[in-house]
Amino acid sequence: MRLPATAIFDILNYAIGLTKMSFAKFFFSTLIGSLPTMILFYFFGGWVFQQGIYYFVAFLAAIIILWLIFRKKL
Repeated sequence: MRLPATAIFDILNYAIGLTKMSFAKFFFSTLIGSLPTMILFYFFGGWVFQQGIYYFVAFLAAIIILWLIFRKKL
């Protein structure tokens, strides 16, 4: 449920609140949907903190280059 990376969370929460979804199902689906992003942020955040800013800049440049290459194909 939490895979969108925008401020759509409020709208999503209100929309789900209007359905008959149970709190437990919403909670666990939100948890499972948030885990990949949380793991990536914590892993790369810790890695950047240990390695220094130069590796972060190189990683960010690589992500931007890959996005520019593959955005046309998607």
